[in-house]
Amino acid sequence: MDDRSDSTGSPKEFPLRDMLISDIDRVTDIHLRSFPGFFLSFLGPSFLKQFYSNMVESQHGIALVVCDQGEAVGFACGSNDISGFYRDLIRTKWLQLSLAALPSVLRRPSTAIRLLRAAFTRPGQASGQKSSGELSSIAIHPDWEARGLGRALLAAYMQAMKARGATELALSTDRDDNERVNAFYLHSGFSLAGADRTPEGRWLNKYTIKL
Repeated sequence: MDDRSDSTGSPKEFPLRDMLISDIDRVTDIHLRSFPGFFLSFLGPSFLKQFYSNMVESQHGIALVVCDQGEAVGFACGSNDISGFYRDLIRTKWLQLSLAALPSVLRRPSTAIRLLRAAFTRPGQASGQKSSGELSSIAIHPDWEARGLGRALLAAYMQAMKARGATELALSTDRDDNERVNAFYLHSGFSLAGADRTPEGRWLNKYTIKL
């Protein structure tokens, strides 16, 4: 999954906390506003709600929100054990995920191939990499951008990952037509570790940082 955040300003009146189940509707709305046209957005709000609820419920998930007057206006989430996170997701929510994805699969049958590929490959991708965490997604509601909330969220997420014992954080984001986000990670101290091409032809930059 990709990442989007602002990188200016100094948020003083916007507290950060762990994501709660009660935040999921708001987080889903922020995701859809921030990532229009992306694969997870195409799968729809019901699928996203199951995905993000697993971030809250799984022992391997790390999920934070930044708030304005108690309401989430941005979020960051991922895992210190991505294999364990996806095993939890498939084990506990496979039926809900399947039903939620069904309308998208009927509209675009090739969606089923991508979902099956993720189900069979993601749980094993990070095996043996317990010291490396992953940032899956970070986003700020468009109405709250340019206030430094993305940078604050990223810093808090890195601290939470370090507290879980991770010594390195990795993430992926689009290589092309994504200059602002790529610059954000470079300015935040990440190093470009290469680029991979997905089966769908999308190029992703890979970033890492030592914690």
